[in-house]
Amino acid sequence: MYLYDVLVKSAEKALPLQRLDGSMPAGRNGPWNDLDTPVRNTSHWLITFLKVHEITGGQKFLDAADRALEYLTGPESLPGAGGFWCRSSPGKDQVNGLVGQGWVLEALAEAGKQLGRQEILSLAESVFLRFPFDPDAACWHVIDLYGTDDGLHRTFNQQVWFAAAGALISSGNQGEVGSRVLSFLDRLEENLKLFPSGLIRHKAAGFLSRSARSKARFLRAWFTKQGFRHTILERSTGYHSFNLAGFALLNSEFPDHAFWKCRKFRRALGYTRRDDFREQVMVNPYGAGYNPVGFELPFVYSAFNIQIKQQKIWVERQLKRCFDFDGWMMRRNTVDSETLSARIYEAARLDDMELNVGVKPGEMEQV
Repeated sequence: MYLYDVLVKSAEKALPLQRLDGSMPAGRNGPWNDLDTPVRNTSHWLITFLKVHEITGGQKFLDAADRALEYLTGPESLPGAGGFWCRSSPGKDQVNGLVGQGWVLEALAEAGKQLGRQEILSLAESVFLRFPFDPDAACWHVIDLYGTDDGLHRTFNQQVWFAAAGALISSGNQGEVGSRVLSFLDRLEENLKLFPSGLIRHKAAGFLSRSARSKARFLRAWFTKQGFRHTILERSTGYHSFNLAGFALLNSEFPDHAFWKCRKFRRALGYTRRDDFREQVMVNPYGAGYNPVGFELPFVYSAFNIQIKQQKIWVERQLKRCFDFDGWMMRRNTVDSETLSARIYEAARLDDMELNVGVKPGEMEQV
């Protein structure tokens, strides 16, 4: 069996799930258990449909992509002068921070380029530029559905993935979008915070103005003292490969930037080769059952020309743990089968490869 066989079969199973308005089934944001709108998963499936159309030439996949694109660019998904409507959980922002926007913008950038639709790229650029960029902190603020500034976002992966989406939209350092992404990259070595092991911190004081960092250090020490260290480490581990995948997307558009040669980045890459990471990430609640590390690390390794032999091993681990070969969806060992199934799209970035996963579900890895 080949990886692209899995992609094609999964897309075929997804086609009947698409609603008349073009949307795909909503999930619940994995272990965060949010009330999501269909926007996120529709964005993911859009990329998969486009890739499977490229593989097979099947018109039905292109038609599904067109319907998904129509939904994402319509007033239900983008109701105001702010961001896309990604979730409806009480007490949480409706745009799902920066990362919710990054996922939609990533899909629009891919669709605009592949389909040759400049108006889609122009829309993506317009929405991206609505989010204020703080030149002192070299990162972005979040806005709501109607453009109100909700302040700077301090979660590291959210900043990285929003920047990555901007890089895809701008195709490198072009225009204001590319200029802001380049400014983000220029300060990334300073803003990237690691544990001594090389693990990327889930929250980073670097995403603050310099005058606010002493307060952030105090708060981090207080939270650690109160017993939150385990939670911080758990989330950091589960999101480590997701952060690196965002780096790989940035590298695809800014391959000559000095950040890729810095010691911090190399330490973060090196952490993925540790045995404790390899074991923990498969059972971490934010790991393989939510962030598909088995697709993310092969993409990272390919982008930075390392661990080529490990790519196949990681893909097989991901599929053996999470893929249902009866239903051809990635819905095993997860709390959110709709979202994990949609995240098969991360495998669309990989080259095709022969896999040793021809086993029955009862024989699959039970880590």
